[in-house]
Amino acid sequence: MSGGATGCNICPAGTYSSAGAWACTGCAQGYYSTSAGSTSCSECAAGYYSGSESTGCTSCPAGYYSSAGSASCLLCPAGSYSAATSPSCTQCRAGTYGPNAGGINVGACSLCTAGWVSPAGASACSECPAGTFSTISTCTACTPGTVSGPGSKNCGLCGTGLWSTANASSCSACPANAVYPNPCWTVIEPTTPDPYNSDEVGKCVLTTTGSSSSCPTYYQICDVGTGLCLTTATAGYEGPINAVASSSSNSQYFIIQNTPTTGEVFLHHYLSDRCLYVDNTVFDPYTWGCWNDPNMYFAMEVVTWASSGVPAEVYLRHIKTGTCLEISSGTVAAQRSPVQCQSPWYLYPVANPVTG
Repeated sequence: MSGGATGCNICPAGTYSSAGAWACTGCAQGYYSTSAGSTSCSECAAGYYSGSESTGCTSCPAGYYSSAGSASCLLCPAGSYSAATSPSCTQCRAGTYGPNAGGINVGACSLCTAGWVSPAGASACSECPAGTFSTISTCTACTPGTVSGPGSKNCGLCGTGLWSTANASSCSACPANAVYPNPCWTVIEPTTPDPYNSDEVGKCVLTTTGSSSSCPTYYQICDVGTGLCLTTATAGYEGPINAVASSSSNSQYFIIQNTPTTGEVFLHHYLSDRCLYVDNTVFDPYTWGCWNDPNMYFAMEVVTWASSGVPAEVYLRHIKTGTCLEISSGTVAAQRSPVQCQSPWYLYPVANPVTG
């Protein structure tokens, strides 16, 4: 009679063995084998999990997720959600929030209240600070002449006799007899409506003083955003307004002259000896011979106060039509809306023109 093993045993499902093994090995957590006699275990797919010695994987329920080979499912954090068998959680989109963990669908995300914002995946919304308003996912600064309090969905215009810089929470009066910069510009606040347009009442606008021989006569008028400068044809009686790269060319020189109406100026092109003109029917800006025509009246609305070495920065509003000079696709246009001008201009003082 002999002793010892008389044959090989088959490893059950949930275990495996290699050739020559004296015992079966259980599948580790996150792995499984479905049939007896397996030589290896298979990894559970993402969105599933298993314990040790498993014969199959269990799906993660909605509100949970897992990566491949997981021993358990993880709860989706606040600000996200998932369907059953998900490999990851989906973030709530910007402008919404999910206050609770374990969201099972997009219904777990709620819209932020107007004046509040959130990035994607947020568990709460944040209030826009004063001087801004909300655009779903970001807070945008109020433009000069408008203000807001905390949590605002839009900015309100300053009332008559008041103004504001960008990003302001309150309006203030124009400084009495302010100069911008001393002594070449005076900041005034028109109190009487222009016969054609009352937009300037209560705003701070620039007028020239000419009270000092040190004040420049000539300026470049250049768009703050693009750096392009105003110019026009130098021959003929009438010419379109163009926007070109800044240069020392005399063709970019303008003389800014006060009109007979307080708070308004002519933009007088040096080489052509013509003034900027906006047609009050089609709103096209061009030039015309300078004379006391209200179609040539502009107001220079203060955008920021000047400081040492900083040029004047203004909006250029055409008084008769209420339009604002703006650059559109490299050309100059008079935009009718919105009422608040959008594109500021620098007034760069330049040396006297080169002649001869």
